[in-house]
Parts: sequence; structure tokens; C-alpha cells
Amino acid sequence: MVWEQLYATLRKDQVWRGDICNVHQQGHQYWVETTAVNSSDEHGNIVGVIIIFSDITERKLGELALAESSRQLELVIDNTDVGVWDWQIESGDIIDNDRWAEISGQTLKQVERLNDDALIKAEKLRKK
Repeated sequence: MVWEQLYATLRKDQVWRGDICNVHQQGHQYWVETTAVNSSDEHGNIVGVIIIFSDITERKLGELALAESSRQLELVIDNTDVGVWDWQIESGDIIDNDRWAEISGQTLKQVERLNDDALIKAEKLRKK
């Protein structure tokens, strides 16, 4: 599929960019960030293709592990009686769910209002 997209893009004389998973001669997979562009002669005739590869295996494996971990966490939260209240301090975002509201004896709307109040108070404390 990726290779068909790459070839189709090059046939339109456009630059193709994407991540490709390859199999090493020793059998393990590796990932490359790829940029491909046609090479033309002085008359505009395509005479070749220039392809630049950057090894992104470590980054890609980290992304895949994070996605899997997130999927597993979502399964646990969705299939258990767990309440979630998660404050992302850097962004100020608070993530919670209906079960947390139920556990705390409130509606989700009430919890969200309390979250807003808590963020305002935290911001005031931070500025002091």
C-alpha cells in the first residue's frame, strides 16, 4: 500500500513523504522516515528518483508502545468500575469520567465546574 502511494505520487511529479516499515536481512523490522522526489535532467525529463531515509525505529517503537499502553488503559477503564481524575499540570487539562463523578456523589457537570474552580485557584497560587 505504501509503495503504491509512493509510486503514484512520483508519477504526478510530486514529493512523497512517509514512514515505511522494512524487514532487515537479519529478520527484524525497522522503520525509516522517507522522502522521495523525482530527479530530472536539464530538459525536464525524469531520469531517476532521489530517496532520503532516516532511521526512526526507536521513535516508532516508542509510539507503538505508548499506543498499546493507552489502548490497554482504555480497556481497563471501560470495563471496570474505575473513576478517573487526571490533571495535566503543564496544559491545565483535567480528564475525568462519569464514574469519578458518581463516586464523588456529583454529576459530571458539577465535577467539571469544580475542576474549573480548582484550576483558577491553582493559577492564582502559581502567580503568587
